Amino acid sequence: MPVTLEAVNKPSEQDLIDLNKIYQDYPVDVRWPALQQQLNENSNTTLYAARFNARLLAAISITVKDDGITLDHLCVRTVTRQRHVARDMLRLLKAELSANAELADKRISFSSCIEDQNIATLFLQADFTQPDAQTLQFHYKA
Repeated sequence: MPVTLEAVNKPSEQDLIDLNKIYQDYPVDVRWPALQQQLNENSNTTLYAARFNARLLAAISITVKDDGITLDHLCVRTVTRQRHVARDMLRLLKAELSANAELADKRISFSSCIEDQNIATLFLQADFTQPDAQTLQFHYKA
């Protein structure tokens, strides 16, 4: 399933419907639109989404700070899971981060409110490496 990656700065009405579907099984405090409010309050954070056939299928937030990049809120629509959408989106995201000279050498960490033992495998399948100059660290919020 070939997806494209895009920053979601001004979501359309259909994008908002899709984002609600993407985050529907997330904990209530990080479902859309609560997540949208959190993102709007942090100017260093951008929401990226995977698009296929004009629909958003997955999303992830990226926060850039001086000490590194934090990826958070990774979620794929329930009906689209197991089709490698997250892996493909992460590969596109890694290519975009690597192409940006200001971000290419920053440490990348992944933070999540959902503990998933398979997340490390997912990132490795998406060509992130551990450990190297861009050590990928995993953190789970309580």
